[in-house]
Amino acid sequence: MPSHRLDALFTSDLPGLRSLRQHLHANPELSWQEHNTQHVLRTQLEGLGLAPRTIAGTGLVVETRPDLPVSLALRADMDALPITEETGLDYSSCNLGCMHACGHDGHMAMVVGVARALVRAKAPVNVRLFFQPAEEGGLGAERMIREGVLEGVPEVYGLHNWPQLPTGAAAVTLGPVMAASRLFEASFMGQGGHGSQPQVVRDPIVAAAQFVLAAQTVVSRMVHPLEPAVVSFGSIKGGAKGNIIPDRVELSGTIRTLDDALMTRIEQRLEALACGAAEPHGVLAELRFIAPYPATVNGALGAERVQRAIADAAQSHTGPSPFPCMGAEDFSLYLLERPGAFFFLGSGGPDAAKPGVHTAGYDFDDDALLVGIRVFLHLVEQVALISLTPPQQEL
Repeated sequence: MPSHRLDALFTSDLPGLRSLRQHLHANPELSWQEHNTQHVLRTQLEGLGLAPRTIAGTGLVVETRPDLPVSLALRADMDALPITEETGLDYSSCNLGCMHACGHDGHMAMVVGVARALVRAKAPVNVRLFFQPAEEGGLGAERMIREGVLEGVPEVYGLHNWPQLPTGAAAVTLGPVMAASRLFEASFMGQGGHGSQPQVVRDPIVAAAQFVLAAQTVVSRMVHPLEPAVVSFGSIKGGAKGNIIPDRVELSGTIRTLDDALMTRIEQRLEALACGAAEPHGVLAELRFIAPYPATVNGALGAERVQRAIADAAQSHTGPSPFPCMGAEDFSLYLLERPGAFFFLGSGGPDAAKPGVHTAGYDFDDDALLVGIRVFLHLVEQVALISLTPPQQEL
């Protein structure tokens, strides 16, 4: 059974943490625009007597006992998604076309909860807490690292809520847990003209269509059947009217693998296929790869620590593991620099039946706040070799 001995450190704060989470949900901001979010978090942390500082433009970093060496770091992501919310909640997004559809509002509230607990316990440990902008495709972690967020940090941990797990449960996996990801953009440039005279044009639509079809053979014919890989197209843009052949067609898509070497091979194959589709039609092809996310890989030390924390503080997931998954996370960049782990927190209600992340109907389950804070605090105890106890008057 999970241990609840740490609950007195923060359970009295849970109504306030729920309110904070719902306020953040109602006021979402996109990547690199998290100015109000930063202000709200700064106010919360300064109210605890802490001294947060700005990092990566709209991010924050704070230490709970800056007079001591850092024992570990905990990360929360801040940004929302360009989705119009359809939950109908009282605290639904006030920003049209923008919502916290990935639960980052919950992640931030949990890390604030950890700060409250450590301050209340007068814990003799320095935990670096950081709030990262632009996780959703903006590679905010890269800028955070460049500006020194990991300096002096021996271990780093993060989590993501997961509605496919019931609230109260948590899960961690050794090795790859989330995929390496690349976005790609392809341009096919020809010479347009009237649709009635295809013989005098160089048609980029036909070339682009052949590339889309040929790309479907990449995973099915060059990747081992037991090796996870995905190539998907998400956008095709070209032309404005049915009787006008355009000069240019633009495509975009994503590649996902659990192996960085395989990612390189797929990129090379797509480049060859794009050129091969373009050449017979006298069309030029250009392929660009952007937003490189390496695979998120948990090492043995971090995964073992998280597993012990889950055993003490949550319900271990006992069903078939949904991990690794083909989603991507820039937390991977932190794990390339330091030991640690990335784990998953159930947020799907008792039956894991809530809408999934990145959908207009998603909302973080506030009942998961308690569980996530517990796991984080048990990690602090393990890494710092201390026992967190509530203030005497609250026993």
